[in-house]
Amino acid sequence: MERLRCNTCDAYFTAPLPAEVLTDGTAGQKYGYSARSLMAIYKYLAGLPFYRQSSIQKLLGIKITASTVFDQVELVCNDIYPVVQLLFNLASDAKHYYLDDTTNRIFDAKPIEKTVRNSDKTRLRSGVYTSSVIATLMDNKHIVLFEINIGNAGEFIDSILHKRSQSCAKPLIRSDALASNRPTGRDVTMSLCNVTPDDNLFMLSITSLRKLSMYSNAIVKYGSLMTARKKKS
Repeated sequence: MERLRCNTCDAYFTAPLPAEVLTDGTAGQKYGYSARSLMAIYKYLAGLPFYRQSSIQKLLGIKITASTVFDQVELVCNDIYPVVQLLFNLASDAKHYYLDDTTNRIFDAKPIEKTVRNSDKTRLRSGVYTSSVIATLMDNKHIVLFEINIGNAGEFIDSILHKRSQSCAKPLIRSDALASNRPTGRDVTMSLCNVTPDDNLFMLSITSLRKLSMYSNAIVKYGSLMTARKKKS
């Protein structure tokens, strides 16, 4: 903002901000809501790390550190946290869940003492997982939830079903057959997937299926040609 001083009275006068700027944030706010939102989208949708965002902005002539980008994204997360809580509440009454997790890494994560499921005992845990849930609501709309922490998908679905209404019927949960993926707090119907890499089974890819279809058609054509030749002879 341009700031001028009067040579007569030494008073300072600040130029007013345009209306389109004020709608994107307050007068003392350095980064607008749209800029903060883009930083969050680049990080969590495009997978662009904070330091890489800083490098790109530097190429465009804007000096912004990775820590500043993090601070702005944290403000966005704080603002939308009530929305996340609402999504959890809605997902708790879903009729169907897809559930899975995969290993992840948090560099400064330290082992923590956690209660063993279905037990009063505790043990030291260090495994970091990204757990994901796709919840299908009664109106067939989907809610996708993620969590990264020292814990697996079974604990994640337990935290969701903990808020489930008692009047709701048993939900159907689709996951692999790992015991750690099964909920412990509520009665559910499990639909287990039998094909996993751990079972040393391999699923046919789309490319393989196309090749298989091509080979099958070739074999059928070959058989037809051989049959026609036999009839001629």
